[in-house]
Amino acid sequence: MNAETIGQFKKWCNKAERCRTDFKVRAQKLGLTSDVSEIILVTLESEGWLDEQRYAKAFVHDKSAIAKWPEKRIRLTLKTKGIPPAFVQQAIEEEYVLDEASEMKRWIVIKLKSYKQTDTRKRYAALFRFLMGKGFAGEKVSEALRDYREGFDSI
Repeated sequence: MNAETIGQFKKWCNKAERCRTDFKVRAQKLGLTSDVSEIILVTLESEGWLDEQRYAKAFVHDKSAIAKWPEKRIRLTLKTKGIPPAFVQQAIEEEYVLDEASEMKRWIVIKLKSYKQTDTRKRYAALFRFLMGKGFAGEKVSEALRDYREGFDSI
């Protein structure tokens, strides 16, 4: 390990928020041993280049405001990245901005325009699966479809 390697990781961290999992994947791709990568990781965290709480906040904001990801999908993704649940909860409370109800309505309208099925039950089931696939929570999908049910035949 040398100062050049740490400098490269600092440049990498400077381009976007990173988490421990991102670092470990990159270190492994570069062929660093676990001892060396651990030293670099500790250095980056102690100097503030890597911060999982800051990462969670940036991730939640970007995915809800820009990518329009629902809360459930964001939570699952952060969980797979190993972000502590307390950081995820705080980030959701502070940074989550998506209006899921209107986003689901938008997707329902888009999907119904292209869906040729006339059977209401089949349309409902297809929409339910579609919205679940987008990452919305089941109970929220049911509620959105229940609220929108009157419009199925008119679209």
